[in-house]
Amino acid sequence: MTGKAREDGGGPFRPGPTPVWIGAGLLVGALLWLVTMSVVRGGLLEASGGSLWWTAVPLAALILRGGMRWRRRHLYPPSAPVYLAWMSLACLLALYLVWSAFPEGLFSGTTPEGRAVLARPDDAHVWLVVCAVALGCLLMLAGGRRFEPRPARRFLPMVGVGAVAVVLVGVSLARFVVPWVPHRVAGDLGEPEAIPATVSGVGWEWRPPQGQEIRAVEVWDHGPLVLLSDGVTALDGASGDERWSYLRPNDPVDDVWTRDGRVHVRHLVGETEDGEDLRATDVLDPADGRVVEVRDDLAPPPRDGSYGEWDLEILGEISDLPEGCTVTGVVNHGPLIVGTVGCPDEDGELFENAVGANDPFGWEGTGVDARLVAVDREEEIELWSREWSVPPGEEGPRQKTVPEPGEGHVVVLERGPEGRTLVLDAETGEDLVVLPEEHAYSADLRGVVAADANGAVIARETGELETTFHRIDPSGEVTGTAVVEGVYLHDITIGGSSIAVLEDALAFVGARDHVGESGYTLVAPFGETVGWESPTMMFSEGRAASEAIAVPGALVAVARDGGSERLEGWTP
Repeated sequence: MTGKAREDGGGPFRPGPTPVWIGAGLLVGALLWLVTMSVVRGGLLEASGGSLWWTAVPLAALILRGGMRWRRRHLYPPSAPVYLAWMSLACLLALYLVWSAFPEGLFSGTTPEGRAVLARPDDAHVWLVVCAVALGCLLMLAGGRRFEPRPARRFLPMVGVGAVAVVLVGVSLARFVVPWVPHRVAGDLGEPEAIPATVSGVGWEWRPPQGQEIRAVEVWDHGPLVLLSDGVTALDGASGDERWSYLRPNDPVDDVWTRDGRVHVRHLVGETEDGEDLRATDVLDPADGRVVEVRDDLAPPPRDGSYGEWDLEILGEISDLPEGCTVTGVVNHGPLIVGTVGCPDEDGELFENAVGANDPFGWEGTGVDARLVAVDREEEIELWSREWSVPPGEEGPRQKTVPEPGEGHVVVLERGPEGRTLVLDAETGEDLVVLPEEHAYSADLRGVVAADANGAVIARETGELETTFHRIDPSGEVTGTAVVEGVYLHDITIGGSSIAVLEDALAFVGARDHVGESGYTLVAPFGETVGWESPTMMFSEGRAASEAIAVPGALVAVARDGGSERLEGWTP
């Protein structure tokens, strides 16, 4: 009887066939789940770590084939050491695959510091498959030898337990942990923070999920709105916490943009019978991240401040310019195109030369009638225009894009009528902010830093390595002045993204060295003079930031260095 008990694996030191059968079920479940996800996905799973994990498929088949006594007359005896040896090697290989296929972004504790937690569904399901193979192998090894799949009334339920366990974990993973479209809607957000009056240091840092890039950072009610290559994430300005997010890491995303108070994510959804790509645009409410509609007729608009050759043609066609006039430059403002136009004087000495040139301004002996024209590309109508004369030999007007902290679009025109700098409402062409007379024509005016309906900030060169910034209201009255001295703002373009306007100060970000390996943030409160040695000059390690955006609760500095992108939240 003792010998028979050992033969059947029922001795006191043998766990019996149950773990072996459950292990076989895990292997079967792993293969079934792999096939299921490939069918649902419409293609084979692809892990970001490479294709080594595919070794788990033939390994699972080999363990199933050699780990059970499918025939009574088997090549090896039931408890042969050879079985334990090769099964141990198989388990070691499976455990290595578990380690190599581990998705870092699946858990907050394993995600690199500062980076958002997000694992690709493919990576998570691949890891589930290799984990099931490894656990199944270990259970079959624990049995100590091969067992026959008999009797069926005991064998099949145990195999079913293992297979069903894999499927249940996979379904839970797909439903709750790594959904195909990770979408989190905001809860109760409370009252939004105000734009900080000033900042004193880095309060938080945030990095996008692995494999995603920052397209742009905009402002929403409670902080920065981060437009990513795969979707959008809204952060809390005061804490840096994610308030809502909508990501499509598994679908090709064409573009992400904001317009008319909505966030748009355009992505691929399939193909037509003719093999053409089908795309849809998900429209989100930026207040909480809810999808309010899905449309297939929305294409990405031109970026604000950008332009292309076709925009020159569109403006010329819609505005019906007289013969001989040339569009010298355009800037996109949402659906509007605002362009500068030059029409040379027909009686000028070099009229033919001016007409044939891309820029009719600056020719001696030939005056030019200048125009600033705005058209609506969607309605195909001209909205407004302003005209003035430019004397012979003088440079023509030039538009400049500047940050627009408030709502609406702003046109900044340098070298306008009589050489003035104008700040206009893009929709009406009316003066939005009137620059003070002593500065509007001044040769030391470096430009407009930012402007909206509440006023503007302008910069003047007032000395060697000294720049004076004036905050003015819409009527042109100076309401605050900040002076930066001893700092060469070589990498900061006036009106560019390196300067942000806080409630009571200006903030500058730039590189501390010529290679940009470390950066600085300089805060210049209105009413003060600051410089390199000021306490408001703060340095930071890591790649220097290139953009600064004032948002509710923080000053957000954006640093880009290839695949290493981050946001720094500077707080009071």
